[in-house]
Amino acid sequence: MILAISAALCASLASADIWEPGTALHEKIWYDWDADTLPVGKVREWKDSTSAQVAAVQADPARQPEKQPGGVHFPPGADCRLEAPWLRIPERAHRAAVMVFAAKVSSSPSDSGMLFAANGHQGNYNHRLPGIGYRRGDHEYTVHWTGQPDAAIRLPAGADESWHVIVTRRVDGRHYASIDGQPEVQAEIEDLVIPRDESRAKTLIGDTRPNGIEFIVNRIMLLHEELSAVDVDRIAGWAMWKTDSQSRLPPSHPYRKERPEPGAPKEGFVGHTEASWAKVKEQWGEKNATKEQTFGRPIAPLLEGYTTVFEDQFDSMTITDESSGEGPWYSPGHPAATGRARSVKPGREPNVYSQAGSELTITMQRVGKTWFSGSFTSVNVDGRGQTWNPAEHPTYFEARMKCSPGNDFASWPAFWIKAVDEYFTQTVPRTEIDIYEGYNSDPKGHHQAYHSWKAARQYGDRPNKTFHVGNYTGLHKNWPDAPVDLFDNEYHTYGALITPKHIIFSFDGKELMRAPTTPDMLRPMFILVDLALLPKEADKADGEYKLVIDYVRVRQKIETNAAVRTQRERRNQSD
Repeated sequence: MILAISAALCASLASADIWEPGTALHEKIWYDWDADTLPVGKVREWKDSTSAQVAAVQADPARQPEKQPGGVHFPPGADCRLEAPWLRIPERAHRAAVMVFAAKVSSSPSDSGMLFAANGHQGNYNHRLPGIGYRRGDHEYTVHWTGQPDAAIRLPAGADESWHVIVTRRVDGRHYASIDGQPEVQAEIEDLVIPRDESRAKTLIGDTRPNGIEFIVNRIMLLHEELSAVDVDRIAGWAMWKTDSQSRLPPSHPYRKERPEPGAPKEGFVGHTEASWAKVKEQWGEKNATKEQTFGRPIAPLLEGYTTVFEDQFDSMTITDESSGEGPWYSPGHPAATGRARSVKPGREPNVYSQAGSELTITMQRVGKTWFSGSFTSVNVDGRGQTWNPAEHPTYFEARMKCSPGNDFASWPAFWIKAVDEYFTQTVPRTEIDIYEGYNSDPKGHHQAYHSWKAARQYGDRPNKTFHVGNYTGLHKNWPDAPVDLFDNEYHTYGALITPKHIIFSFDGKELMRAPTTPDMLRPMFILVDLALLPKEADKADGEYKLVIDYVRVRQKIETNAAVRTQRERRNQSD
């Protein structure tokens, strides 16, 4: 089987006026195995061209596929395969996949098998994220995202040795796949949630069966942003023209008669520069006061006209599993949030969550030598759930909680918000606003912080640096009311109001400080609550610690017409 792509066509497709996913979708591509980058001959190593860090490898010369003019060729029954390491954060980063290939399904020595499986080698069927396979008897290709039967999509294989492009994507809990520009097929399951993959299984390019199928692959891409239907059409058009197969596109396909042309480049959120960060840090550096001298001012007047858009008073148990739950809270959501304690899912042992009356309690406890605790978020492991966007409406986040003192060490409760961007794109900064952090060994200290974590993946020359700034408020001297102990087992309220101009932190209904609102704060935000074990004091921890939550509430200023919005903007200039 020798399928070649015309050298002249390849040259024409390399010109600047032709749409090419490696350029047009570069910011969306997580991994990219491009056969055109390989020399002709045996393939020992096939590097991902986007990160230049992940390579699919075969050390055994007898099992190495061969790069031919059209792509990487895997002969039948030769047990040829390339293996790559586990590809990280699949529940977040694996949003779509593209494969350009040709195969001999009808003459396969095996009844079924795989052509590509991300994190699904070694028989770990449940965690192919995604996997593209074949079925000889039904003469079709299959696309899997999990082991759930209803989540699989079957696509007709067509004529052997024909070039194909399969595009599969998951959007808002739905799984779609298409072949050769045909209309997309949707999986029967409509609430597809990819569980956090803890299997660490290898990634495979090749067949899972020793007596596997003969095929040739030109391109495999994994994308970390959701693809639109327009993207799918462009990818199909590009691939079919590249392989001189455009005549097999459907008659109504937008690129049957002409190749896709490049459009205006998309520019995502850039993030902070050193200059912009210097201004942020200067304004955050004022402790217990701001230039407006708002410390201790009641927060209530600023919330006039605000509407409660979310509230959980914990009259029932509302903490659900991060992948199988229905919300409104998902656990653990962010396992690292419990510090040195191990995060426990709801319903698992030891039980760290309890609900009684109108209170939810997280109990941090030690079993043997291991500490266990809990955290929960308002979005699930796929980033779906409840978020609130201060760019659309000024937003006030508030929680009423109480903390037990334990043995006066190691407890580290927090109420915070993060931009949901990190679930859907890996090339922008990850914004975190810590509305409240408490440290048990400093019971009168209220900590507020802002983190702009660097992007998970560098994109071009975009700034990719982490910035942190925090503020400490001592509540034993300057607080207008009586001195406060944050671990006195009494309820206190913690809040943050985000307006276009300021983020305003509050405690027990009064302002603590103001900081400038940066562009990355004006994005959809989700809530996190946790009780963590402070790493530097973990060896001093003893007994048990409790975080009791009375309610979590979100209020927004919602206007219905342009005139009211204009008035709001004027008010915000002097808030």
